[in-house]
Amino acid sequence: MIRISLIVVFTTITVILSAFHSLPAFAAPQALAVLTTGNGAAMTCEKGVCTSNLSTYCLQQYRDAPDMGAPYHAGNPESFTVVLDMPDGTQKTIPSGDFLEFKAERGFVVVKAMMNENVLHDNGAIAARIIVGPTATLIPDPEEGDLNPFTQAEIALATGSYRIAGAHIIDATKQASTARALSVMLRAIPKWRGWPETTHDEMWQMIDGVAKKEQISGLEKDLIKSEFRACADLYENQKFYGIGYCIRQHHDEELVKMNKKYWKHQAGS
Repeated sequence: MIRISLIVVFTTITVILSAFHSLPAFAAPQALAVLTTGNGAAMTCEKGVCTSNLSTYCLQQYRDAPDMGAPYHAGNPESFTVVLDMPDGTQKTIPSGDFLEFKAERGFVVVKAMMNENVLHDNGAIAARIIVGPTATLIPDPEEGDLNPFTQAEIALATGSYRIAGAHIIDATKQASTARALSVMLRAIPKWRGWPETTHDEMWQMIDGVAKKEQISGLEKDLIKSEFRACADLYENQKFYGIGYCIRQHHDEELVKMNKKYWKHQAGS
């Protein structure tokens, strides 16, 4: 009887210890640089929430990429501004303050910026755009149980020398312009619009409409046209499930390429 009791106790302790050791170790993910948006990234408002996807890249290769939905906040809030379009055609600029939230959308290459639609209503506005400045940086929100939380010194590096280096190495390249152009296109064709089913002409009208809202011109407008034609051709030749999926893949590939360039610079600096 004693032997059986000891076996039960031992088995119970083993199960508890195994469960404890199987718990994942949690540590804050990477700080992210946000590519500038020129005249602003258009926000889409639905069910009381306005959102906009922004292109990002990782500033810290030694930390893990964020999981989808990982919460972030602006490391330098002054780098994010919201422009409100008013009914009379004028614009009103307001600081992002506490009402702009960020969540990782696809690894380290896209974040979703969100705000309550009441911001529009309270200001009598009809639409909103997010203007991202040249050194915009996102820091993961602190969470209880973090085994490797961000220190103030680490935040200073991410928002300072790391981000400034990125502005010189990445943000001014043609690759970055291509990523911005593709990002405009993705903001025009969110998943719920049915990427594969939308016709060629309907999709282009959606993209062109957002490009006009964001006042896209010059090189990036040309890049939007060429990237759309390339993905439309691939789709029609049945090499992609849909034009939108092709655009998304090209966007993410460009960001990964740029990130490798940035990491290589970091390793050699």
